[in-house]
Amino acid sequence: MSFTEVQRLKCIEIIDNLLKHPISAMFAKPVDAIADGVPDYYDVIKNPSDFSTVRNKLVTSQYKSLNEFKKDVNLIWENAILYNSKQSFMALIADELSRQFQRQLWQLESPPTEQWINDFLKARLIICKLFRNPPNGLANYSFSACK
Repeated sequence: MSFTEVQRLKCIEIIDNLLKHPISAMFAKPVDAIADGVPDYYDVIKNPSDFSTVRNKLVTSQYKSLNEFKKDVNLIWENAILYNSKQSFMALIADELSRQFQRQLWQLESPPTEQWINDFLKARLIICKLFRNPPNGLANYSFSACK
């Protein structure tokens, strides 16, 4: 399934919302192994991910699907747990941000709603077309949604 423009913009909004959270600072930018005091980080973490990298990939339309986006964001949490352990403070922060991410993502992933809206808009187009060209004797009727 392709990554729509609506999805891409919503994903940018999700990342921006996560970045506003005070506990997200540790995941905002790529790890600087020396400055952050974790010299072995890139020995342990082979596929790093962070919010600024994910956001940049969204802005530059590098994601081909919603799943690619989710994979990169979930990698942030997985890396935090892998490097710091499941019982660490970093893992607790990652878990909280992960929950917030899932809550926001749920709205985007509700295709029944999106499908219903698309079906409604298609039906409205058909109805409006019919009301614009009524048979003789029905020209007095109108449909307010078509004006």
